[in-house]
Amino acid sequence: MRISHLFILLAASAMLTACDFLDEYNPNSVTVGNYYTSEEDIVASLNGVYTSLTQSYVADNYHYFTDVRANATVVTNSGANSGIPYQFYNYTLTEENVYVYNRYSQLYKIISRANTLFAHLGDVSYATPSARDTYEAEARFLRALSYYWLVTEWGDVPLVLKVLESTEEVRANNYRRPKAEIYQAIFDDLKYVTESPLLDVQPASACGSTCRAMLRPAPGQEPQG
Repeated sequence: MRISHLFILLAASAMLTACDFLDEYNPNSVTVGNYYTSEEDIVASLNGVYTSLTQSYVADNYHYFTDVRANATVVTNSGANSGIPYQFYNYTLTEENVYVYNRYSQLYKIISRANTLFAHLGDVSYATPSARDTYEAEARFLRALSYYWLVTEWGDVPLVLKVLESTEEVRANNYRRPKAEIYQAIFDDLKYVTESPLLDVQPASACGSTCRAMLRPAPGQEPQG
């Protein structure tokens, strides 16, 4: 092969290496970075936070962490699921209890989805000036609720109030914070809710959504004095 031909091949190879068009990329793929383009996307993301409440260990198995532990109800089948549910009844929880692991991780999934929503609230425009704050109030209520469950069931837990972008950030935040800090974060979220334009009571068309009335004490439980 002539030297001139060799240089031509080397130059072409260098050009191809410098270009990025050979990198695999799907222009139709949806990522967190390109998903949020409209208010409808924000609503869909908020619905995802609500949907997290239906996870099996958040909803269906909640009674094991409350009524069963408080001895308000019983687990009659001591061998069910290899005795895992019975551990709640006779106070013999072990590290291998998948109910505990799944509930813990599913509650943090709610928090993670809420944090993702907060990070993108400013990416879109809204039909009304109050819409953005209303969506944030709903998600803050759900994050506060998740942390309430975590702190009352586990005590000191990691406190994550933003999207963690890297493994290093996850490691840096993966430690238990004092209960007082968790409760303060809950109070801060709920304070935002009470001062937001969120409706006191939702209409029938928004049945299941949070409202400020949920923060009011039940009749007969109002502070005295």
